[in-house]
Amino acid sequence: MSHSFVDPPLWRRGSRCVGDHHCVEVAAADDGGVLMRNSQRPDDVLRLTADQWRDFLRMVRSIPGPDG
Repeated sequence: MSHSFVDPPLWRRGSRCVGDHHCVEVAAADDGGVLMRNSQRPDDVLRLTADQWRDFLRMVRSIPGPDG
């Protein structure tokens, strides 16, 4: 299966990323999916469909923060 990517991907870092540490970066794929990677391992890219991305965000948002 071939994946279509925006060339080159426009990577964005999480708003809580400070400095050049292990940051989550995301970029859009041409087919509406999302690309994810660790800023320290830019060649390892995870591709999610739009539905997988939505489910991932829903799961992350359901995790209680450090204040409960």
